[in-house]
Amino acid sequence: MEILYMVLVAATVTYMVHCCWWDLKERMIYAFPCMVLSFFWLGTATVRGYQDTRILFAVVVALTVVYVTLTINKIWGSGDTDLFLLMLAVFLAQIKRELLVTDICLICIALVIALVFSIIVAYIEARIKGTKVEKDSSIALAPGFALVISLLIAGGFFR
Repeated sequence: MEILYMVLVAATVTYMVHCCWWDLKERMIYAFPCMVLSFFWLGTATVRGYQDTRILFAVVVALTVVYVTLTINKIWGSGDTDLFLLMLAVFLAQIKRELLVTDICLICIALVIALVFSIIVAYIEARIKGTKVEKDSSIALAPGFALVISLLIAGGFFR
């Protein structure tokens, strides 16, 4: 199981590096690998058995509702929404106890950290390109999600 976990970690980190590159370069994210990784991370959360299956199922249903809402309303690009789902899947796989209400607060904090880091990257990118970040500017969210997902994975190694 640990070897498969390490392969999953390596695949996720590799994908996140590529995702950051694609998002900064073209504002495009290839979503298929993200969905596959999300599926495997949720599988890891299930196999580890720290969560009651019913609670994990309820969380997956809630995440699906959030995912569909973000996708239908086009709040973010679809690739960014897929990264959000991947972040949540990695978060669930790292919890080694029953899911608590504080975990929902932690995932909200993780989302805020991802968005703030993405805004910082956007300002740096705008400065390099000699442009301004406006209210309707296109911002690469992948760097923020990559940072948070990497921290979640690193936290899993240190627990």
